[in-house]
Amino acid sequence: MVTLSAAGGRLAAAIFALVAGAPVAPKLEKIGPLTDQATPEALRLALEPKGVRLSLDGLFFCEVWLRKSIPAEKAESRGRSTPISAFLRPSA
Repeated sequence: MVTLSAAGGRLAAAIFALVAGAPVAPKLEKIGPLTDQATPEALRLALEPKGVRLSLDGLFFCEVWLRKSIPAEKAESRGRSTPISAFLRPSA
């Protein structure tokens, strides 16, 4: 079983809600760091070293890595946008 932080749990719940109509139960498995060289190094360094792979019926659906930290918001920017807190790589 994969244990996620509160933010990760909410993200996982959102993914499960998207695939709730699937006829099979999704499977989560722990994976290592994002090593895809097509992803900018600055982004790879900002992510947690462990991610999660989501499979449906044994087929790869997506991979998720949470961000190591979320930058603090400046008072004047509140309500404008939310920083990205995870990197999602969908299946091809």
